[in-house]
Amino acid sequence: MGKKILLHIGFWLLYWLLNSYVEVFLSNSTFVELPFWQRMWKGFGTRLVILPLEMAFTYYSLYVILRRYFKGRSYGLLLLEYLLLFTLVFTLYRLLIPSIIYPYIYQLPYPANPFDEWLPRYIYTGIKFVSLSGIALTIKLLRLRVNQLEKEKQLTEEKLQTELRFLRAQTNPHFLFNTLNNIYALARKKSEATAPIVMKLSKLLRFMLYECDQEQIVIQTEIQLIEDYIDLEKLRYSHRLAVDFSTDVDDETTLIAPLLLLPLVENAFKHGTSETRFDAYVSITLKVKEAQLRFVVENAKEPNEDKPIEGIGLPNVSRQLDLLYPSAHELVIQDEQDFYRLIVTINLAQYAGTNQVPNYRR
Repeated sequence: MGKKILLHIGFWLLYWLLNSYVEVFLSNSTFVELPFWQRMWKGFGTRLVILPLEMAFTYYSLYVILRRYFKGRSYGLLLLEYLLLFTLVFTLYRLLIPSIIYPYIYQLPYPANPFDEWLPRYIYTGIKFVSLSGIALTIKLLRLRVNQLEKEKQLTEEKLQTELRFLRAQTNPHFLFNTLNNIYALARKKSEATAPIVMKLSKLLRFMLYECDQEQIVIQTEIQLIEDYIDLEKLRYSHRLAVDFSTDVDDETTLIAPLLLLPLVENAFKHGTSETRFDAYVSITLKVKEAQLRFVVENAKEPNEDKPIEGIGLPNVSRQLDLLYPSAHELVIQDEQDFYRLIVTINLAQYAGTNQVPNYRR
């Protein structure tokens, strides 16, 4: 038996028991001379006879009238249908009193002129029918709204995950094409550095293709990726480039989203070193203290150069930060006359990812 059916059975059972208990005390004045157990039987029996009408009225309101409402049926027709349903159910209830409840449960003759005595009870019963269906409709609408919000949240998360996967997929070929250009330049010179750079590239690509799909990696893995990438660039630029990479990490197992910092380093080499004729340098500082990350990348820039930064690296990282660390990060760009600096701060403790951590082997 499904959970939904059990909930419905439990609801109606509880409703019947509570109403029966109330009915016992409402009928005390009529059956004051009877033992309590007999009054209990009359109260429970009365409510049991009426219960099918209450259930029919409630379920018709829920699964017929409400569904027609969602299909766009006019309010006037729905209200008319509801009033007709109420009239039918109340009429049946009115017929049950003299035909079943009085002769078989109360075991009393039906009053010759019951209108004055039973009018308050009829009004009370009518209000209870309407209230019962109203409560049921309210619960149904709340459940539908909660389900809708959950679906909207799930769709939003799926959309963000799809966008994030697309951004990471952009990063891989972007990095690959740039590095292949480096290898091509070395191969044309028949440099002995070609083989080492291909090996390092192979390790980086292995990680990107097979291991970076996880939500998080340890910060030490990201550091190793950056170091290997710097080695690739050093092979290309040799003495033309001065690189400084310093780290200060209190816990090397701190988790971070993969390939988040590497594109910023790549951006510094591509738009700094390769476009600077003299005194080319790249300075990188990574500090992580108590899950608070500060990453600074600075590269040389030609004086008075107004050429904007191109490529997909920086916008890509900015969007990933928005998706992965909303309200927990800051990206500052300092575009000065002779240098370009990026400062990224992230509160890694606010990142709610999984504990699946790939291992990058150097």
